[in-house]
Amino acid sequence: MSFERPRNTKIDVAKRTVSTKATPVCPHPVDVHVGQKIKALRCARRLSQGALAEALGVTFQQVQKYERGTNRVGASKLFEIAKALGVDVTAFFIGLPRARPGEIRAQALEQAAFVSSSEGVRLIEAFRALPAHQRRMTLSMVTALAECFRG
Repeated sequence: MSFERPRNTKIDVAKRTVSTKATPVCPHPVDVHVGQKIKALRCARRLSQGALAEALGVTFQQVQKYERGTNRVGASKLFEIAKALGVDVTAFFIGLPRARPGEIRAQALEQAAFVSSSEGVRLIEAFRALPAHQRRMTLSMVTALAECFRG
């Protein structure tokens, strides 16, 4: 009879404990996307993570984890976040890519990094300050520039 210990399991005989170390997993692209939207909407309303956390009854660290996509946001908590930010729950899913998760994981992580950067926040704030017709024109111009540089 052989005993095989599961991977990532640590047994401390002296303390009589068994612990498992979780294998780090990349966040799911949808969780990253929702987190990006939470952060973008929070920043647009000039709310700090602490202020949003207080409104939700969680710590600001928890809000950070939601925004990074590290922790999934449950349906009821997403509803509370939407209420605190004054948006409909569907706002968190606008622009969600329709590709398979494996195909969009890298893109979602890259977008999350940009939106979270100081440059991304400044760009979003400046863009939102423009009137709607100027936003459309600016978006068209930036899209055309991006196409030129993609080659």
